[in-house]
Amino acid sequence: MWPLARYVRLMSELNEMMNPFVFTTRIQPDKFIGRKRELLYLLNTTYHGGSNFVTGQPRIGKSSLLLKLQSEVEKNSPMGDLLLMPVFIASSNFSSNDFPRNFWQLVSTTISESTGEKPAQFDSTFQMQRYFERIGKSNKRVILLIDGLGGLLGNDNFDMPFWGSLRSIASTTRGLSVIAFSRLRASEAQEKIEKGYNRGSPMLNFAHEMILHPLSHKDTLELVEVADQAHKYFTPKDKHLVWELSGGHPFIAQLAASIIWDARMGELHISKDNYRELVESVVESATPHFWDTWRYLSPVAQTLGIMAVLQEIATYRKFNTHDIKEAWKSCREHTRTLESIGLIRTEDEKISISSLGFGMWILRHQIGPNKDFSNPEEWLRENRRMFGPVTQKQLDDIINSIKKLYSDLRETALDLGEAFARVRLGIP
Repeated sequence: MWPLARYVRLMSELNEMMNPFVFTTRIQPDKFIGRKRELLYLLNTTYHGGSNFVTGQPRIGKSSLLLKLQSEVEKNSPMGDLLLMPVFIASSNFSSNDFPRNFWQLVSTTISESTGEKPAQFDSTFQMQRYFERIGKSNKRVILLIDGLGGLLGNDNFDMPFWGSLRSIASTTRGLSVIAFSRLRASEAQEKIEKGYNRGSPMLNFAHEMILHPLSHKDTLELVEVADQAHKYFTPKDKHLVWELSGGHPFIAQLAASIIWDARMGELHISKDNYRELVESVVESATPHFWDTWRYLSPVAQTLGIMAVLQEIATYRKFNTHDIKEAWKSCREHTRTLESIGLIRTEDEKISISSLGFGMWILRHQIGPNKDFSNPEEWLRENRRMFGPVTQKQLDDIINSIKKLYSDLRETALDLGEAFARVRLGIP
């Protein structure tokens, strides 16, 4: 058996070598960075008895935010004379053999652990309604935190009556607030609920929708600095690299920072070639994430994503991109989607690539080998409505610009993309 002093020293050395950046699992509350406005909004809504539907693209941090919110609810309860009781529900815990009664049984059992009372038994929606009314009248509120709402929506046993009961209880009693987290938008979730039923009042209209976006520049740098504070491995150039590659997307930021941290642990010196290796490692490691995000985009959003990357390189090469810039003004809905996945950012109505990592992936996997967009002008003509209310002349100008950019840049896009990335990253 090792002496205690040797064991402690070994554990200390291992801790010193431990990579502090996490991208393979949810971030624990004590390591959580950013989202202060979102957290304050959710807490405030909950305090006033409201419900929320939190949506966001893959790995944008929904589950991590849920854990942080649960921690904040527990820490801030009671709020005044109101006792908050968080109940965590993971849709993955329910199989196709489970029914709503299993859901409410789990909720009741969890509540009893907080109150010390015997779990309630529900034989009807009326009994559930009365139960949560009594909770509300006793200055208590259950905060139902549902992780992965899509799992419940895909379970045929959780049908329209279940969602109707949930809406009714959350809307008419002061004893229950619901905060559901899902990749789906509220409108998409609503369509799944209503499938096969006559349409009435929307089942999810009791919840306010919140869309999670990438982190701000300030929060992204703080993410790196807090994790690196014991070592000080990261130079200003390294932090800039994390921001440019990720565009604030928390998963890519953690991944990029982790790769850089390992490189600095190996005493890798800053150089043009080494930075290129770091960029390559990030893009390659994030490829499954980019594929997963890309396949959920509509054909219109995918086309605009490709257009955004081409426009960025064309601007770098000093091509005339005025017509394309005008086109963006008619694509605000899709622009917001591309912003939410961290691909682009909008500043003073100017569109630019936010995540260079995602942009490089599009160059390599969508523009270079993809034959579906070999004649983008034909696709645009057939789908002109994607640009909203534009005249035929405006559409022709946009199509001609896209056609010229595509023909001029496609063959050299990969080389140009790397050259442009070096300019953005400040690499000679």
